[in-house]
Amino acid sequence: MTHQSFIKKQIVQNLYGLFFICGISFLFGIIFGIHYTTLYLILIGLFLFIIGVCIWNWRQVCFSWISIFLGYWMGHFAMINHQNDFNALSVKTNNFTQKKDIIWEVDTILYKKAFSSVYRLNIKKIDNDDIISTWYRQKKLSIFVEIPSNLHLKNGDIINFQWKIEQNIHFPIVGYDRYTLFQWWYGLVKIYTFKKIYSQEVSFIQKCKTYWQDIFRYYFPDSVAGTLLGMTIGSIDLLSGEVKNDFIKSGISHILVVSGSNIAFLILFLTFFMKYVPLHRFGRVLIIWGVLIFYGSLVWWWISVIRAIIMWMIWYLAVEHGKK
Repeated sequence: MTHQSFIKKQIVQNLYGLFFICGISFLFGIIFGIHYTTLYLILIGLFLFIIGVCIWNWRQVCFSWISIFLGYWMGHFAMINHQNDFNALSVKTNNFTQKKDIIWEVDTILYKKAFSSVYRLNIKKIDNDDIISTWYRQKKLSIFVEIPSNLHLKNGDIINFQWKIEQNIHFPIVGYDRYTLFQWWYGLVKIYTFKKIYSQEVSFIQKCKTYWQDIFRYYFPDSVAGTLLGMTIGSIDLLSGEVKNDFIKSGISHILVVSGSNIAFLILFLTFFMKYVPLHRFGRVLIIWGVLIFYGSLVWWWISVIRAIIMWMIWYLAVEHGKK
């Protein structure tokens, strides 16, 4: 190893170490910004400073301090914003005790029960107040709405109903309440009738999903078709509660969720056929990436899907360029 390559290797290792330290410090900052007061931040900052003086150099200490304070500011600022939005909705509904005439836009279906479906709805108006243009800035103030399964809604539909919103979050927030707060899910409503103001046209992606479901249902019984749909596009609508419980008890429910293995099989399937087509490397990458983006839109961009698609995009790009 030459002196130049040795210096280059040391620089790379130092950058990796600095990136790791900053990432951990930023994560600690976010956690303390959400959970604790400034006093805890000062204590953890002093601890990092003492450790840094003993084993790090001054650059690592400075960057770790900057990262932890940046993380704390972002976490604390987000917490305050969510609490303000929740308080605003609480005031608007008289502490979740009054029935209100509400106009909502359907964001997505979350899950299905035996006789009902649960949707996430974004607020548009309460009584005659346009919430989006007044006190709500991010347009993501949402609630859970449970309706009977025979009443179907699509993403983008706008509905109107008069009902009392139940409080979905209780303070001090812990566990699931903290999760719902940071997802803007501030209330829960169970309704049995509503007025549809606007019906969104069925998108091309939804037509593709419906076509795929019809194909499986034509050739297989619902129990088999539901399993295959879960393995391919993550849709378990056709599975009964008993079958779902069987998957959970057997510890193999993960095969019904789209994740890294689904993306890997899709890439292998495409590359098998593309090797017979004379394409430039850049063309193959564009085709693979385009198909993955379409597949992500088909199954929807849940966290696991985003992670898997980004990971396999980078992996395929590295393989095409011969990188280990």
